[in-house]
Amino acid sequence: MPPTLAEVDLFLADTRPNAYEAMVDRYLGSKHFGEEMARHWLDLARYADTHGLHLDNERQMWLYRDWVVKAFNTNMPFDQFTIEQLAGDLLPNATPDQVVATGFNRCNVTTSEGGSIDAEWVFRNAVDRTSTMMQAWMGLTGGCAVCHDHKFDPLSAKEFYSLYAFFYSAAGPALDGNAPLSEPAIKTPTVAQEKQLADIGEQIAKVKIELAEKRRIVMYQEPSDEQRTADPAYSFQAWLQAKSGKDSKDVPPAINTLLKQTAKRTPANEATLREYFIEFVCAETKAAFEPLNKQITALTKQRDALNTSIPGSIVFKDLPSPRMSAVMMRGQYDKAGDKVEPDTPAILPPLKKAGPRATRLDLAKWLVAPEHPITARVAVNRFWQQFFGVGLVKSSDDFGTQGQLPSHPELLDDLAVWFRENNWDVKALTRLMLTSRAFRQSSKMTPELLKRDPENRLYARGPRFRLDAEQIRDNALFVSGLMNPQMGGRGVRPYQPPRIWEPVAFVGSNTMNYTADKGAALYRRSIYVFLKRTAPPPFMANFDAPNREALCSRRERSNTPLQALQLMNDVQHVEAARAFAERVLTQGGPSAAERIRFAYRAILSRLPDAAESELVQKALVQFQSRFVDNPDDAKKLIGVGDSMPRAGLSEQELAAYTMIANLLLNLDETLTRN
Repeated sequence: MPPTLAEVDLFLADTRPNAYEAMVDRYLGSKHFGEEMARHWLDLARYADTHGLHLDNERQMWLYRDWVVKAFNTNMPFDQFTIEQLAGDLLPNATPDQVVATGFNRCNVTTSEGGSIDAEWVFRNAVDRTSTMMQAWMGLTGGCAVCHDHKFDPLSAKEFYSLYAFFYSAAGPALDGNAPLSEPAIKTPTVAQEKQLADIGEQIAKVKIELAEKRRIVMYQEPSDEQRTADPAYSFQAWLQAKSGKDSKDVPPAINTLLKQTAKRTPANEATLREYFIEFVCAETKAAFEPLNKQITALTKQRDALNTSIPGSIVFKDLPSPRMSAVMMRGQYDKAGDKVEPDTPAILPPLKKAGPRATRLDLAKWLVAPEHPITARVAVNRFWQQFFGVGLVKSSDDFGTQGQLPSHPELLDDLAVWFRENNWDVKALTRLMLTSRAFRQSSKMTPELLKRDPENRLYARGPRFRLDAEQIRDNALFVSGLMNPQMGGRGVRPYQPPRIWEPVAFVGSNTMNYTADKGAALYRRSIYVFLKRTAPPPFMANFDAPNREALCSRRERSNTPLQALQLMNDVQHVEAARAFAERVLTQGGPSAAERIRFAYRAILSRLPDAAESELVQKALVQFQSRFVDNPDDAKKLIGVGDSMPRAGLSEQELAAYTMIANLLLNLDETLTRN
């Protein structure tokens, strides 16, 4: 997000030699730092809010997204960040947060489509998790070795499947059941909610004690008169005869099962059925139990409602007994070859095992061990890519022989060692890069520089590249004053063109129809926007954001007419322009020249030059004339969006300044990081 006017003034008024460094530190301390940093990691983690295949139902993963934001804000060391995501559940006395972190391993696409084969999906899920781990932390295209030895890098199929063995014993069903919380999952109640649940549990226990006492006191005998003997409402034997061997919808599943088991029924089962009959069926006895059973029903309903309101997240755990892993011949899930044990590639330092069989915790610690040559290099290269636009190794997801050589190998090595020796401190590394002379250069380019260094691989100038999709939307919301800074929680649904979800949805899917939120939820930061994999938000797709079906290490940057049409005409951008115009009119001063200067400072953190000011003022006069002549057009323009135009402002004047705001929000300088 761009700096506020107050932040710009604070920086300009700071005459100390370290004014720039102090400004960087202020932003490193912002709670929004974690949101921007997390966005890049979530591309690697393939985070989304839906399962991804078939029904593409919603699933609860947002606690993992919020964990990533928190990890960056609290400056969690990168080695701990690694260990908790890959093996947080295996840490001694693992906290709920550490278990939530393992959601990294559950971000892969899943399905419950009819005809899907369990064994195939156990295999496919393990392959995805292994390949993602290798690319995210080691920059290696391990997936190439699923079917055969890697053609270019020193990784055999056996070594790939040895890594795969760390993930092959995942607990829970292979098919997700299209459920919001497919097992294994974790609930994260607050202290107050835990107390509420405990209190309800105690109340239920007390009522059950009273019920047990009531069962001891209330006596039942088979009726003696002929009419009642044949009536299932009075006679246990008549009820048993009427229900036995059938499916009874009006009884609990456990009782129904016992009723159907006529041949194998034991005395104990008979006693259970008799107890149920006395308590819930018999017209002469059930009234004695009804008040207590109503209490239990009400308390259970209260407990279930509270449990439903408690956020949960799907997490990763292992089976109690591991599955046997093997090299799957030609990558076929049902063609097992030689057996393998969890292990790491021979070309890298050996794995240190804490027990007889290596665990994911051993794997995670191996990745961040001092002797591991790759992890720190891959990590610092990605941070460099984030700040400079391109990594020192341009192919940031491939450090193998088919990837590109580093432009500055000594610098990459030096940063990797520095990062590791400085306790994997992400904020310190960020500060080091942002305060470097390379980063602080002007991004202006001369013909001579363009000829000598067209891609800026030699860093002859400062980085300059178009903002990412989320940054473009957030930028407009922030300068307009519309942005809702609330952090965390379930994904929100901002404006989208109609029927974006419907054409790709299946009947029965809970993401079949798209309904935009209302009010403040519309203006949340883009990291919190609900992401449906089969129909990602158009504002993200148009600007090259991935659909998160697989790891994305580096977004491409395209330039299309659709992008210009979105920025000029999309509801969110037109509404933001109107809201920013209101700021200009109410805060910018009485004259057009003052207001234009205010607008430039608010959007670009600089004043317009004389030519710019003159050009924009001419455009303003044209817009004012147009809307005076066409007041209905002005009304339509300022009515775009959910928020109401500010009362007391001339509709024609507000419409004219809305067009000026739209113009400035579409400037190349606004959409480009210079």
